[in-house]
Amino acid sequence: MAISHHSEQNVFSRYGEACFRAQHVEQAIENTVWACLKRSGSDGRVQRDKLEGESLGAVFRRVETVFKEIDPVWAGNIRVFVRFRNYISHAFFVDFAAFETNEKLASQALIVLSEFEKACAVASYHLRLISDELGLVSAARFTRDAEDQLARANGVTSDAVLKFKRPKFNA
Repeated sequence: MAISHHSEQNVFSRYGEACFRAQHVEQAIENTVWACLKRSGSDGRVQRDKLEGESLGAVFRRVETVFKEIDPVWAGNIRVFVRFRNYISHAFFVDFAAFETNEKLASQALIVLSEFEKACAVASYHLRLISDELGLVSAARFTRDAEDQLARANGVTSDAVLKFKRPKFNA
């Protein structure tokens, strides 16, 4: 039985919103890594071009150890965001391809996208906290006050812990 056009559009719309939020977190991660490189004296155009050509996981691995020293939970949440983002970007529509004809699957897709949006909020906030601890100045989507307000509005705290496991539909 086909689902309504409204439900189909809702999944596509939420996917777009989630990817929009993820793109801001990705850019914030890259900007933070760039600020770390600049601080260490590696701030040439060649370094920036190399950074921009790397996968998000490779970019994060450049600073993961340093981030873990600041706070292992915050760094772990950014790592989970990267894994979740890779899933959303590369496998979400593989797993949810039949949502257009299956209302239950469409509902599950919306739940996963909602969880991903929460992961974006947590990763963004914890990245900002790490940047503050490191005393980094990097381009950010929001001011610190706005980031704090968004975190509170989304129920995000400094001790939030993210988990991600790819959905299993045949388990």
